[in-house]
Amino acid sequence: MATTLGNALEFFPFLLVFTLIFGVLEKTRIFGTEKVGSEQLPRRNVNALVSFAVALMAVAAANVVAAIQQALPQVVLVLIILISFLLLFGILGKQEDLDVWSKFPTAGKIFMVAIFLAIIMIFLNAFGFLGATFDLVVGSGPMANGIIFLLILAAVIYFIVRRPEEKKGG
Repeated sequence: MATTLGNALEFFPFLLVFTLIFGVLEKTRIFGTEKVGSEQLPRRNVNALVSFAVALMAVAAANVVAAIQQALPQVVLVLIILISFLLLFGILGKQEDLDVWSKFPTAGKIFMVAIFLAIIMIFLNAFGFLGATFDLVVGSGPMANGIIFLLILAAVIYFIVRRPEEKKGG
């Protein structure tokens, strides 16, 4: 028996794909701009039509919709973890400490790459490309968890005890 919420969730992948494609096309202005008054604006009609067509094609492919429905809860979990981390950092840090990206550029880059890789792995798993490898790493129990914990612990210790690099010539 279909519910109103169930029907709305079936429409969600279309809206998501349409919105993402439309946003990228508006930002990149791939199809050019048109002059409206004194401003150069993206061609919204072309962007909307292309976004609509791509979203329809994406929803027509059952495996794409299934991958979106499987991956999005995991991506949302990553986002919740990020927001929680930022909230804790904001609560526990001083106002001048909140500019983390300029104070720790290397750590920031590593953090961004880790988030990017996590999201890529989530979608690769949703399409079934990781399969046995992902199950081996995640599902192998205490051994894999211990190794991952030790690697994270080693990285944290490295960032705490390393000395700042000396600048040459200055």
